[in-house]
Amino acid sequence: MPKFYFEIVDGYTIEDPQGMELPTEQQAKRIAEEMAKQIANDVEDGSLKDVVVKTAAGKVIHKTPIKSDSTRNGRGKIQPTPTVIAWTCW
Repeated sequence: MPKFYFEIVDGYTIEDPQGMELPTEQQAKRIAEEMAKQIANDVEDGSLKDVVVKTAAGKVIHKTPIKSDSTRNGRGKIQPTPTVIAWTCW
């Protein structure tokens, strides 16, 4: 199964060191689009620009912009989304 890497670009590139094995490029593109939507909901300042999908060989196969315009309410504020945080206590 091919491996795809999902990078976040914000002027610098936040690399994906592990990647994800997926059956098709189409599935990788769909995941990138969902990531971009979630990031747009979570990051209010608009500093993050794109989610980029690369193959294991480093070829860019998809680029999805991170834009929050569809997540804004009528007052121009971003709608909150629930976030799950798991804490481990030792």
